[in-house]
Amino acid sequence: MVAPLLEGVQNWGLPADVDQRHGVPHFVERAEERGVVSVSGAQLYWYVSLALVRGRDDLVELVSPTRSGGVLYRIWLPEGLFYPVIREGRPVTIFDAEGKRRAQLGRRLPSAPRKWRSPAPAP
Repeated sequence: MVAPLLEGVQNWGLPADVDQRHGVPHFVERAEERGVVSVSGAQLYWYVSLALVRGRDDLVELVSPTRSGGVLYRIWLPEGLFYPVIREGRPVTIFDAEGKRRAQLGRRLPSAPRKWRSPAPAP
């Protein structure tokens, strides 16, 4: 199981200007919309990026590749489990558990409607 991210990164020396450094990427907006309140979206972006660079798979756990060419990871925050999507080495978006379930359900649905047979006529 993945360890709590914020406990694992306490001594990582976060830059003072991290909130201004990245602007407002999609990842930061989605983190705030999806209920991350224990840390700012920009700080979470920084922590997830550093954990990946440092190979800390105890803090960011690989879940699966995505259809869009990214990789889905799992992180543990005080609010619960979250799933950042990493593409080309950087976080691009993040899902909460419900959003991840909806995305998986969307993948399982058939792309074309099924052809149903009409029921057999009663004798």
